[in-house]
Amino acid sequence: MIATTTTSSTGGYSFAGLGAGTYTVVVTPPANYTPTYDRDGIATASQTTVVLAASVIVGDADFGYAPPQLATIGDRVWVDANSNGVQDAAEVGLTNVVVVLYNAAGTAIATNSTGANGTYTFGNLVAGTYKVAVAPPLNYGPTFDADGLATANNATVTVTWGEARLNVDFGYVYTPGSGRIGDLVWVDKNSNGQRDGGETGLPNATVRLYNQTTGALLSTTATDSNGAYQFTALPAGSYVVTVASPAGYTPTSDLDGVRTPNTTVVVLANGQVRLDADFGYMITVNGKGIGSSPGYWSHNGTSQITPNDLAVLSALKLVDDNGADADWVDPTTGAFGGAYSKDLGTALSAFSNYEAKATAVNMASQLSRQLAAFVLDLRVGQFPSTQLMDCSVVAGGKITAADLITLANNALLADTFTPTGDVNRAYQEAIKNALESGYMTYGVK
Repeated sequence: MIATTTTSSTGGYSFAGLGAGTYTVVVTPPANYTPTYDRDGIATASQTTVVLAASVIVGDADFGYAPPQLATIGDRVWVDANSNGVQDAAEVGLTNVVVVLYNAAGTAIATNSTGANGTYTFGNLVAGTYKVAVAPPLNYGPTFDADGLATANNATVTVTWGEARLNVDFGYVYTPGSGRIGDLVWVDKNSNGQRDGGETGLPNATVRLYNQTTGALLSTTATDSNGAYQFTALPAGSYVVTVASPAGYTPTSDLDGVRTPNTTVVVLANGQVRLDADFGYMITVNGKGIGSSPGYWSHNGTSQITPNDLAVLSALKLVDDNGADADWVDPTTGAFGGAYSKDLGTALSAFSNYEAKATAVNMASQLSRQLAAFVLDLRVGQFPSTQLMDCSVVAGGKITAADLITLANNALLADTFTPTGDVNRAYQEAIKNALESGYMTYGVK
């Protein structure tokens, strides 16, 4: 080799200052360019021999190259009605299915939609490895793709320059809805929001299923003798399940919380079974929950409670479902009554409403209501202040009624909001259960 040069922007090159003689010109073309011409024929591709006389210029030592041909990937998404993985003559394409092309780095570089016969094409591709991903319609299950169903809905494809890979197909079969939603409406006797041993189902409760997107009513059923219900043959989608709150019951639990009582949202994937859409209800008497607000007042009516009874409650730390002071406590003075103090009837109504509306969200709220009812039981003489009560969180498992009141009040002073997962919830629940057990053992039956 006696000289090297590089072609200009127009492809020109030259070697100057050469004496007479025989020379060979050799070209190193860009990758994937195909030789189409050189001076002495492409049998000796990319090189030509030139005999140069003295002082002669040879200006025809030219070389022609065809650029690399770009690749294409396609080609069809179809309804594989018999699930055999073969495109049979009568099987139609799936139209308007979104197909995305990713490069080797995992970056989406093109998006297409299938045409009238389910066909798609990605063109002008350089050689390399790509992934084709399909977003099938709801309720269509994969039966075939180019690199196997282990990676359903996508196929990895490697193409060379100029290659047309028109066999990257995807087959799908329609699968009628096989999802299910259920399954229980139960009596939450202790109103703790959990189904405990011995708590039975609530029969004959009306349960409805709605399409969350459109609001359309899809189905109505009733719970069986065990409180069970189920909606079957459901396609993938978002649903709303509602329970017609049974007369004499108050909601304590549902899948997404009782801040939206008697209703819950359930999202189903294709073929998914969701049997966790349960609903808990506590028994109520005259609108007052036996599980969360028992006591003398709920059996004998608020008319039996005196202003002095209610005034005693102002010394307690009683909170609502959000952990705030009970709404019948004066926000300025902290004393009972506030605006209601001049109207005993209104005050009693406010207290009654407070007692009846505890939910399972905040254990401190349930404890507050049990504490208020327990204090009223004590004041009307249902049991003496020295009466020993069972309580699992005190040494020896026994505590006097008076000390149990103090224990409950201190627990509320320490933490006014104890949702599920709160470190103090179990402790407060144990005290609440002690108050309830004391009422059930020694109070009004």
